[in-house]
Amino acid sequence: MIMSALKVMIFFFSLLLPGYLILALFFDQASRGFLKKLALSFALGMLWLSWQLLVLLFVWQLKIGAYFIWLLMAENLLLLIFYGRRYGFDFKKRWNFTLKNFKPLEILFSVLITTQLLFAAANAAVKPVATFDSLAMWALKAKTIFLNQGVVFDSGQPGYWAAASHHNYPPLVPLAQFWQSFLVGRFDEILINWIFVAFYAALLFFLYGSLRAYLNRTYSLFFTWLLATMPLILYHSYSVYADLPLAFFLTVAFVYWYKWLEAGGADKLVLAALFMAGAALTKNDAVFFILAGVLATMPAVAFNWRKWRQWLLGYGLVLTATLAPWWWFMWRHDLGLSNVTGGWGWHPQIFKSFYTVLFIAASWNIWWFVFVLLTALFSAQIVKQRPLALAYLNWLAAAGGLLLLYLLTESYQYAVDGTAVSRTLIGLAPLSLWLIAMLARREFFAANKFFQNKND
Repeated sequence: MIMSALKVMIFFFSLLLPGYLILALFFDQASRGFLKKLALSFALGMLWLSWQLLVLLFVWQLKIGAYFIWLLMAENLLLLIFYGRRYGFDFKKRWNFTLKNFKPLEILFSVLITTQLLFAAANAAVKPVATFDSLAMWALKAKTIFLNQGVVFDSGQPGYWAAASHHNYPPLVPLAQFWQSFLVGRFDEILINWIFVAFYAALLFFLYGSLRAYLNRTYSLFFTWLLATMPLILYHSYSVYADLPLAFFLTVAFVYWYKWLEAGGADKLVLAALFMAGAALTKNDAVFFILAGVLATMPAVAFNWRKWRQWLLGYGLVLTATLAPWWWFMWRHDLGLSNVTGGWGWHPQIFKSFYTVLFIAASWNIWWFVFVLLTALFSAQIVKQRPLALAYLNWLAAAGGLLLLYLLTESYQYAVDGTAVSRTLIGLAPLSLWLIAMLARREFFAANKFFQNKND
């Protein structure tokens, strides 16, 4: 058990090190903040490693062996050399992580968030992969890659890649599980849970670190606590589904896109593109968020050649280049985005399912009531603040696209039987919380008649 724990730590270190070095060398200013950088390092390292595995296993059809370890060591050594030449190796000075002057309420929120993390960790430590989707869609693919030390393209051989359920699903999550298994030396149905606990922690760390640029520590911890306690988010922190990793990548992409709208900066736009590519390599649902982002960006770049060029190069080109290997693989093997048969239809019965999931079921506490109420309350201020208005347009377009998926296609059956709608909302929930957090800024309260002092 001690050796397995050590190997899992090596797995996380293999992600954190290149992720941190890439951020420090290319996106240092945009990723400032210890907790935020820790979260981004983990996910960016996973994206970088999974992208390489994608090229080697799916595009070049190679087997994985010791050469890959040497390749990673060479890459990290090169990054370390560049890092040392620029910053030296005084990590303590660069991280500048301090804990001081916490108010009682901030201590309470910190304890409550830590409790949620411990609860997730406790479940991850004892619960093996058990649900059908986690077994058939994610873990099975990782297990076959591990057992064959590569992807099997011969349909006559056991473990043939297209024999698995939903073989057109993107490979980032199975590749992460495979890499952990490769380092541990076996596929362990409990140890792979730690990947998802890490995504849960990363989502909370990134949200808190990003909110601190806009809100004080109390409000930032409060909104982080709200996300941490959403029942379905917590449940997916120890369930082997791709929805929580998808939500993390979408949240990072959304936040950096929003920051680019507010203040510009090519580094923010490139980070938004990289993490949106991570979302697209995690689950096909990301296509709705990509299209929604394009729609919401058009008003921001219209008649502004400088912004248009920056968006095309910093976002469009980076996104396309990162996804090119997977798109090529999908084209090569005639894969589509849809996982259901049949044509178009009209299925209004899904509205009852959406209403139940949003406002009656206990998966989200009272969050969606809060979201609708505060959005309506601050609607005048939202419209006047162009970046926030465009962010709402982005969110609404993505939500509308997902709604149309269920309304117009045979996917409606997964809404009616309640098997997929709640998980679909996991990608939207952190983005909705970010939007509401932006409404907590002082200028919005000051500008809203509801909160003004009547004696003024």
